[in-house]
Amino acid sequence: MNIKDVAKLAKVSKSTVSRVLNNPERVNAEMRQRVLEVVRETGYRPNALAKELVIKETRLIGVIVPRINTNVFADIVEGITLRLSENGYNVILLCSKADEAIEISHFEFLQKKQVDGIIFFPGNMTLALRKLINTLPTPLIILGLDDPLIKRSVVSYDEYKSSKAIVEHFIRQGHKQIAFIGIDKERSPVGQERKLGYTDALRTHDLPLNIDYIYEGSFELQSGFEGAKHVFSKSVIKPTAVFAATDYLAIGAINYLQSQGLSIPEDVSVAGFDDLEISVFFNPSITSIKFDYFHSGEVAAQFVIENIQEPSIIRKYILGFQIINRDSTSEL
Repeated sequence: MNIKDVAKLAKVSKSTVSRVLNNPERVNAEMRQRVLEVVRETGYRPNALAKELVIKETRLIGVIVPRINTNVFADIVEGITLRLSENGYNVILLCSKADEAIEISHFEFLQKKQVDGIIFFPGNMTLALRKLINTLPTPLIILGLDDPLIKRSVVSYDEYKSSKAIVEHFIRQGHKQIAFIGIDKERSPVGQERKLGYTDALRTHDLPLNIDYIYEGSFELQSGFEGAKHVFSKSVIKPTAVFAATDYLAIGAINYLQSQGLSIPEDVSVAGFDDLEISVFFNPSITSIKFDYFHSGEVAAQFVIENIQEPSIIRKYILGFQIINRDSTSEL
């Protein structure tokens, strides 16, 4: 027994049977009743694959993220999967390592799987990726990066404003010599935004921009250690505060400063970014910028569901932030 047999017995088309089984409100009462009677009498159960082919849905959403070994992306993915599962969707999760070639191959894989939608957190937005995204027929949501040349719904984080706010937090505490340990813009687009927030905060408050106070590396703990070593060995007047562009960089910086006999925050205040779970339990606990990454995943999932239903919708959502003040910072 298949859908063709049911249609023949009920004297309707196969598409009518499909609508009765999936969207019964779209079928008039008489036809709906005829189909349901045949279904009951024959005990017909639709084959899952055949159903997908008829209604052209797989109930699959592809999710591409640059890494999965941090609290940030774990929270994002958890928010995505929760909201999607509530709406009957399953997730194919792919890690790109922020590599353009891997990202493009993931898009090709997801198209072969005929996913209903894609949520993409880019490592860096290249020309090839931008062209692919703008021509892809599949509903697609961008996470973390609002590129004006991409015509897609976006869920982004206010990297610039939050970074400026944490530097101004230092300034209110009386700090004037403030260093920045960041991420090379070639490694991630957030690196440039967080650095710009830092430099603009100094300019806004008429504080000098000392190039010796700036170090840009990678996401790793070691980069925070090397960044603090670079800044404090190179500068003549030592910073009294350090803004690290991630909590991992902050932890690395603190390890270096403590190895030099400096106390945190008595000698140097240090703040991070992302409010990772480890930051609460590290000694000293780390002042950090907090985004609700779980909620951003929920919003991205809701956007992709909306785009599946209405592809022309383009929405923008910027996540708010909090400064979580802990033991690693204090007034001068």
